[in-house]
Amino acid sequence: MREDWKEVRLKDITILNPSINEEFKELVSFIPMENLRNGFINYSDVIQFQEAKGKYTYFSNGDLLIAKVTPCFENGNIAIAKKLFNKKGFGSSEIFVLRTLKNISEYFLFYYCQSISFREKAISTMYGVAGLKRIPSLFMRTYSLHLPPITTQRAIANYLGEKSAVIDRHILLLEKKRKRYTALRKSLINKTVRYGLNPDVELKDSGIEWLGKIPKHWEVKRVKEISKVESSGIDKKIVEGEELIKIVNYVDVYNNQRHELYNSDDYMVVSASIEKTKSKKLKKGDMLITPSSETVEDIGISSVVMEDLNETLFSYHILRIQFSQNIDINFKKYVFNNTFVQNYFSSTSTGTTRRILSLSKIYNLQIPIPPLSEQQTIAHYLDAQSEKIDRIVANINMQLGKLTKLKKSLINECVTGERIIQI
Repeated sequence: MREDWKEVRLKDITILNPSINEEFKELVSFIPMENLRNGFINYSDVIQFQEAKGKYTYFSNGDLLIAKVTPCFENGNIAIAKKLFNKKGFGSSEIFVLRTLKNISEYFLFYYCQSISFREKAISTMYGVAGLKRIPSLFMRTYSLHLPPITTQRAIANYLGEKSAVIDRHILLLEKKRKRYTALRKSLINKTVRYGLNPDVELKDSGIEWLGKIPKHWEVKRVKEISKVESSGIDKKIVEGEELIKIVNYVDVYNNQRHELYNSDDYMVVSASIEKTKSKKLKKGDMLITPSSETVEDIGISSVVMEDLNETLFSYHILRIQFSQNIDINFKKYVFNNTFVQNYFSSTSTGTTRRILSLSKIYNLQIPIPPLSEQQTIAHYLDAQSEKIDRIVANINMQLGKLTKLKKSLINECVTGERIIQI
């Protein structure tokens, strides 16, 4: 530590949650935790202006806002409130508010709270169940840091502002590029599963409002005509006397970008009755689908079992579709995972806090079915094109990872004094 840097506690240089118990019966800015994106909160980040009557976390212009809950904190959700409507705002109680005292730069503190040093220690103190852990208030009150003089704070903040802006511009351009390629992949799938690969093919009305016209020689069938849909009733427990087996879980299907399932040692180990180890075993060609989600956009995601899965069943959170009609295994990935089918599932799901797809809605889904040889040609084409796009996206993700790492290292070096900034 440099001689002119002093060790201080966070609570000695800030006021933690200065207005958490204050009630504003007026129109103020509401900020959701997800909008704290390593930047500055302003009008464009405000979901809505509304009357605040309850006891929330309140803040004013210039306050530093930090999400205290995973995954938001780990995603870097931190910001400085700027240009707020009526100069006040409120948000979830899952936000820490830090109001800096005299001779403390809120911009220096903004960068410090993004440093590796601060973040690693904060994460190590988190408590709660998996997937929803919080930073305790005690950590914020007792955390100590080495603080430079105010002139050095400002010089560091200005330097990081300039350097971060350059890195952020590169990151933004790469994110836009990734978004375009992701949209291209989706558009390619939508077009091909609807019209096929022959641009001159004669079309007919599919009879499906949300699908429109399809090639004249294709069929349209309901899921109930070509398959059986079933649940497993297998939970995530190990019961004495039952057989130990692996299960494919919701996330294994939902987070599966390629929509393909193979044998893996990463599946969760649970137990099941002997009857279920036989009747719920996953076989090549089976398809698993997510019948529930927290949003309408994420419901009805499916993945196809690409080989017989050894001693592997499926959990009660997902449904299995077993086909009675011969449909190409690779074609299934695309005919069930496209914008048209997604829109059908979104519009027919029910529920408020969690969206649910009933068995009847899945059975009533109508899909276009080309002849088997054409299914194989379409699937082969989409596999090849998807692989090209996925390689490009993977390269973009690698570049984004390097830039993100560079920014984190730069911030950490500057706010801890490892890198000397000229005043």
